[in-house]
Amino acid sequence: LMSDELYYPGLEGVIAGETAVSSIEEGLEYRGYAIEDLARDATFPEVAFLLLRGELPNQEQLADFQSLLADAAELPEPIVEMLSAIPLHASAMDVLRTAISALAHFDSHCDDDDRAANISKTVRLLARIPMLVAARYRQSRGLPLIDPDPEYSFAANLLHLITGKEPSALEERAMDVSLILYAEHEFNASTFTARVVTSTCSDLYSAISAAVGALKGPLHGGANERVMEVLEEAGSPVNAEEWVRNA
Repeated sequence: LMSDELYYPGLEGVIAGETAVSSIEEGLEYRGYAIEDLARDATFPEVAFLLLRGELPNQEQLADFQSLLADAAELPEPIVEMLSAIPLHASAMDVLRTAISALAHFDSHCDDDDRAANISKTVRLLARIPMLVAARYRQSRGLPLIDPDPEYSFAANLLHLITGKEPSALEERAMDVSLILYAEHEFNASTFTARVVTSTCSDLYSAISAAVGALKGPLHGGANERVMEVLEEAGSPVNAEEWVRNA
């Protein structure tokens, strides 16, 4: 007898879930806002608030959200020590995946699974992932770590933490736009991976660690990572003005 089972490569045509967070049916949208408008008019913290809360923040809400991010932008010392102990040949994505997983051990609310707790954990991760990236980058080059500057924006701080320099307004804007464009892409591989993990009622850190593992692959985020590596090896940095214009 022939089987009636059908095979859908890559789950093409299969409804794997529903989301109100983003859509790509008529161009990429976050919560109903066109990505072009957000990239032109918003900052990354505003977009992060939109994705988490379902609406763009007013000035008071944005100030409170930025204060939460600033307060959480500190790494436990054992995490910093662990990063320095990881062999230099380890890839950046491998290190990030491990570090995010390790942060769970220092979060007393790791296994709290209500919406408020998960949003709080998300805010802490938003604040600490730039710290992880910068710490690993600077340690791998024998450079001292830098504290966040409360006067800088989220995007400017990320660049400052990595380079140790004050970014230009154009560099800051390029980073801001990049973060906005990468913030959410509906059911891509890493998002799908995170949803599978959370569907088992696992914790947020496990879901994000798994998502980073999926993101590392050369058919997903790893492709972008390799492009940046090639540019760096060739001594051809990305032109920020051209990047913002094209974005």
